[in-house]
Amino acid sequence: MIDGALQVVTGDAAVMAMVQVVEDSVSSPSTKRNYRRALVDFMDWYRRGGHGRLNKATVQRYVAEMRDAGLSAANINQRLSAIRKLAR
Repeated sequence: MIDGALQVVTGDAAVMAMVQVVEDSVSSPSTKRNYRRALVDFMDWYRRGGHGRLNKATVQRYVAEMRDAGLSAANINQRLSAIRKLAR
């Protein structure tokens, strides 16, 4: 994701509040950093794509795009862990 998009998403208080809730649920500084990045990237993708409701099908489309972009299975799974924490 480009830096300009990161600034747009991180400027949204509601998004950053959700990210903070997820960060607060983990203790490792590296996990916090990785989850923050994963959620900001996901929210940027979600907003840019004009996706409808946030549901399982939407997340599956995101996974497909990450695979197409060449992300490793481990990277995708870590990102999904962060996204899953939003639903808890």
